[in-house]
Amino acid sequence: MVSIVDYLKPCSIDIPVLEIRVAVMEINNASHIIHDYFQKLSKHITRIKKRYDEEDIHAFRINVKKLSAFLSMLQSGVTSKKDLLKLPHRIKKIYSLIGKIRDRQLCIEKIKEYNTANLKLFQNPIAELKKEIKQIEGKRKSFLKRKELSEIEHEITHVIPRKAGNRLIQTFLAEKLSTILAVIAKEQYADEELHIIRKNMKGMLYIKYLYKNANKIPLPFSFWDQNQWKKVEDISNILGMFIDRGVALNLLETTAGNKPDAWEKELKALWFKWLKEKKDLKKEALGQLGTLLPLQLSKIHGYQTIE
Repeated sequence: MVSIVDYLKPCSIDIPVLEIRVAVMEINNASHIIHDYFQKLSKHITRIKKRYDEEDIHAFRINVKKLSAFLSMLQSGVTSKKDLLKLPHRIKKIYSLIGKIRDRQLCIEKIKEYNTANLKLFQNPIAELKKEIKQIEGKRKSFLKRKELSEIEHEITHVIPRKAGNRLIQTFLAEKLSTILAVIAKEQYADEELHIIRKNMKGMLYIKYLYKNANKIPLPFSFWDQNQWKKVEDISNILGMFIDRGVALNLLETTAGNKPDAWEKELKALWFKWLKEKKDLKKEALGQLGTLLPLQLSKIHGYQTIE
């Protein structure tokens, strides 16, 4: 018999001395990693100000997520309560605005993929989505400048812990896994719960790859082997598509007007296609999740012991 508490014991794993020495990142390394992220954010936001290129939008958002995961990991190493390492609101605001543009771009792409032969049938929602993109683009004045990003970087590097080593990484991974298991324990798998699972999985993956790139070796401690980590990545990708379908469905409803029952035949067919895809993706993600974790999803209730 094993409990969820037992499953979270990797925080007490004994690590070989050599691996501990390699695992510890001194403050200069942590500062360098943060600087690298801010350089990328600055590059992509400068390009986005000129043209809302899909690749730059995607790259900006990915690097914001990676920076957020790294800061979250470092957070437990900060002793002063007032010096909290959190992603600044100014960056979150840009992330949100750009995300809304990307959501609408993807929705238009999905509509065109569905019926390239006769787009006139979908001209109203497409026109409305393009109109919304233009409205959001008008808020580009709120985007941060290079100097402002540099100031934010300085504020962050000023309070980071002296060492971001194996203990911080272990604690971060265990906390993320604990959050995932807590969501599963509720046995409620609405969109928000699945979003939380994916967000925490992505955070774990970002730190895993960051560690490997920074130290040129794989994580020497982990809950999962290489095949299980691959499954984590697969599940997070499936949940990403699930979330995208949900966003597309909401955008289609708001831009097409009325309710699906009142729509034209083709528009209604597209809506039901996306809805089915969303349900299928949810089923697939939960099925893989059940094989990844040493738990039976239907038997989890808090921290009770399980088979």
